[in-house]
Amino acid sequence: MENITILGAGTMGHSIALSAAWANQTVNVYGIDEHDIANAVKGLNNKLKVMTENELFTSEQANEIRKRVQFTPSLEEAVAEATFIIEVIPEILDLKKELYGRLEALIEDDVVIARVTIPNLRHLTNRIKLRGSVSVSA
Repeated sequence: MENITILGAGTMGHSIALSAAWANQTVNVYGIDEHDIANAVKGLNNKLKVMTENELFTSEQANEIRKRVQFTPSLEEAVAEATFIIEVIPEILDLKKELYGRLEALIEDDVVIARVTIPNLRHLTNRIKLRGSVSVSA
């Protein structure tokens, strides 16, 4: 089983976390601050409520899914045990440079990083060297 970390707590981040948790994976989600995390928790809880109302699972199952998602404003804590990272932060070059610069010192060589990168930011992803980790771009 992978140790999944999602970098980015926005709509895409907490939605991916929900999907992974529904598949019985535990997930750490990194948000930039407590406000970002509070919005993500609210979004996750709203999605769980709608899915329960639509009988995709029971309330008890929704609670179990919610327990498998942990949020943190600490990048170090979020990636400490990660084996698979999904990066979904905003497509802002300076933000991505800073994040990947910090990641280089924090993750192991065999960590897989999946990220969605729009074409005009591919030059950034091509220059980043994360000690042998694998990166997937869409």
